[in-house]
Amino acid sequence: MSTQPAVQTIVLHASMHLGLECRLLTLDAPRDQLRIHTRAVLLELLASRLNIPASQLEIVISAGGKPCCPQAVAAGLTFSFSYAPPHACLVVGHGSRIGIDIERVVPSEPTWNLLEHVFTEAELQQWLRLPAGKPRCHAFTAAWTLKEAMLKARGTGLAEAPQSVGVTFSESGHVTPAAVPQHASWLCLDSLPGYVGAIIHFG
Repeated sequence: MSTQPAVQTIVLHASMHLGLECRLLTLDAPRDQLRIHTRAVLLELLASRLNIPASQLEIVISAGGKPCCPQAVAAGLTFSFSYAPPHACLVVGHGSRIGIDIERVVPSEPTWNLLEHVFTEAELQQWLRLPAGKPRCHAFTAAWTLKEAMLKARGTGLAEAPQSVGVTFSESGHVTPAAVPQHASWLCLDSLPGYVGAIIHFG
């Protein structure tokens, strides 16, 4: 088993802000080990943008639970990361805020309690109109990642209710934000089989 992750660059759609960099790490190892490598790759990305050694930077968790780089030299850079073992995904760029989430597509339809926690009544009714089974599983996971990415970008994370982020479902199950704030952009990450993710960026 490799002790080093495979690191791939994810090419983002042109609709996203120029200068955003996204990496996918894959490592068949315990989550704690994946977390260590993700942090190392993140620090290297930040350091390369600042043209300083990575040893001069650190990642800390703010009082609100959001990871940040407290060094003054890193002001103006923003980042986010998410784990879905054996994968981790991170994004770095300029801007005020950014959020990313990646999840394995759920293997079965969620319980009713979870659906009512995540969806508003209108969202739930749209989701129930989708074909049962895989289409609903994929749509639920895509909606979840979009909601969580937005909450990360807001800086609140899951301390704020998922229902506070609105989504809509097309008849084919495609998920989009119900509203995108001004100066914000979003992107669905769906190139990794069995997984889905989302990026929200406030420019």
